[in-house]
Amino acid sequence: MTKDTIIKKTNTKTKNNFDNDNAKEKSLLSKKGLLLWAIVLIGYLLFCFDWMVLDNMKGEIGKSGWYGSFFGKGYHGGKLPGIIDQAPNWTLTFMRGVGAFFAGWVLVKIGHKYSVLIALALLCVGVVAPWAGGAIGSHPAPGQAYYGLFALFLILRMAMSVGATTLIVYTQPIIATYFKPKEKSTLNLFNSIAFNLGSMLAMVALISVAQKNWILSNWQVFTSAFSAISVVLLILWIIFSEPIATPHDPNDKTTYLTVIKEKRTIVYSIMFAFWLTWVVLYLTMVPNFFMERINVGITKWRIGGLSIILIWKILFLAGLMAAIPIYKWLSTKDWSRKPIAIGSILIGIVLTIITTLIGAYWVKPSSAFAIIMFFLISFIGGMFAWGVQGYMLGTTYFYKGATAKKQGIIIGSCWGFGYMGETVLTIISSQIDDLLDKMSSISHTTTAWIFFIIFLVYCVFTAIMWIFIPETHGKNPSKESINYKKTINA
Repeated sequence: MTKDTIIKKTNTKTKNNFDNDNAKEKSLLSKKGLLLWAIVLIGYLLFCFDWMVLDNMKGEIGKSGWYGSFFGKGYHGGKLPGIIDQAPNWTLTFMRGVGAFFAGWVLVKIGHKYSVLIALALLCVGVVAPWAGGAIGSHPAPGQAYYGLFALFLILRMAMSVGATTLIVYTQPIIATYFKPKEKSTLNLFNSIAFNLGSMLAMVALISVAQKNWILSNWQVFTSAFSAISVVLLILWIIFSEPIATPHDPNDKTTYLTVIKEKRTIVYSIMFAFWLTWVVLYLTMVPNFFMERINVGITKWRIGGLSIILIWKILFLAGLMAAIPIYKWLSTKDWSRKPIAIGSILIGIVLTIITTLIGAYWVKPSSAFAIIMFFLISFIGGMFAWGVQGYMLGTTYFYKGATAKKQGIIIGSCWGFGYMGETVLTIISSQIDDLLDKMSSISHTTTAWIFFIIFLVYCVFTAIMWIFIPETHGKNPSKESINYKKTINA
């Protein structure tokens, strides 16, 4: 055997060992990344469940639900003012915006590991928040209210919402660090599952009369039990987490202000606000403010004891599950993303309009075909409305100069501005609707259509904002985009 042959075999063996070690390292990175990503995402799912289930656990003043825990029988004539009735929702969504907006700033200051640690600790506040109103079955005296305790309840939930919202933002550095370019868009699609699955579970829990009555009577135990899972997630994070994209990385010159002042970040944030307003209003206000005023009784009708409207909402949310493989496939193609995103949004808008009109003018308890179409179109509309979310946010990975830290700031801005904008637009819409509803010269049908036109404006602007977003492709990211494994232990 010649010397050259020996050297060649040695080099080949060394190369094979290096390749095997490198493949093993990447495999371990992906497994570790999946674990950390799952911990953070499940935390956000728990919050979404709590948020949606509490919004349906108002109950009856002086008797059940959080109404009964904080307001005595006969308080304010038995009907809470709108500002109090919606306070748990508006304060929560606004603080979600604040939390997400500053998530990037916290990330830059203390690094990813400790940012998530703080977020999970705030999420754990949800264990004690329901007990601000006292023990099970305790109610204020007739006509009275626990104002201080209600304020404490809101403050605790606001703290919880700040932590929870930053969690969805903090999945981005994990995705950016541990996964290859083709995997990033796929995981962004799965990120959407947390909100949808959490909301679906909340609605399933309340879909029958018996289940809802039991939960209303035990709302504190029910919500605390689910929130207790966040304590387990916090412990897991402490054990398995590691620094990612720390602020001491000498090669990363990213600052919070430079990122949020970029035109692209601003456009994405505005677009996300309109998209969020579209899907949230569709789920929460369209059934009551439009369908119910035209087709009186639809929000109370049931099939086999199950709420028609809740089934309709669940199917809209479930559309995402069917959309994921479609948008995952699209993400692997080197196609222009802008026309696909705009087309998806427009199809989603058209289908949500159609199913809304079916609910307002066609659905009756005895009309099986109308109900089937009502459900089916809602599901298909949900495929396009929700599926495009991860697809459009995933485009930010493919721009020049993308880093794990920068992604955290960009997505934080999208969620922050999105939720603050959605809260403001929702309040404005509801106040306009209240004002019109009090005008005796305007019929309920006219009021319903004015609200629906406002809703359509938000929908259309979601698509219009895409015109101002630079084109990108899904398969060939910039050479300066996020580099797999580069930012670990920076």
